[in-house]
Amino acid sequence: MTASSGSPALTRRLCVATFCLLAAGCSRQEEPRRYTEIEGSPPAAAREGSAVAPRQGSAAVQRPESSGQGGDLHWQTPAGWTSRGASGMRLATLTAADSGAECTIVRLGAGAGGARANVIRWLGQLKIDLAEADLDTFLNDAPPIKSTGGFVGSLYDFTGLTEQGDAMLVAMFELEGATLFVKMLNARDVLVGERTRFTSLCESLRF
Repeated sequence: MTASSGSPALTRRLCVATFCLLAAGCSRQEEPRRYTEIEGSPPAAAREGSAVAPRQGSAAVQRPESSGQGGDLHWQTPAGWTSRGASGMRLATLTAADSGAECTIVRLGAGAGGARANVIRWLGQLKIDLAEADLDTFLNDAPPIKSTGGFVGSLYDFTGLTEQGDAMLVAMFELEGATLFVKMLNARDVLVGERTRFTSLCESLRF
């Protein structure tokens, strides 16, 4: 007897088995995939429960008066001002939050050109022409300024020399072996509004 002429009963059993296998394969349902979310570690400030500090120099934050330092020089940063620290020849650059005006503190060698030469240079920067007699008056009338650290200098207020445009506030201190400049350049009206804080900064200087 050949394979093609096999028993009908055997053939039926093979058909039934094949049908059952096919039915079982169709009835299987794919199990839903499960994913596990991996959470990143929170920042250190969040882990420790500390608040994130606001960016320094933000005009939205009215900062109280604070201590500042550049090298061996110390001062009190006026309320509402922020310090960006030293840069190049500058011991510090301070910014007034309300107006955005910058104030710089620079220390140069002794003399540094002297008061008269510097005032003439600053007048040139501001494009202000003064007759020789008026220049002498401006220099002689510059009020003295003394800091808590014993620095004695002069305050040159250029806001009285112009009614519009830029002006300047400069305090110049002759120290032993050095000259210290505190300088603020901005629109005249801005400097008039910042003059009290500028003066308080100069008066707080000390080693």
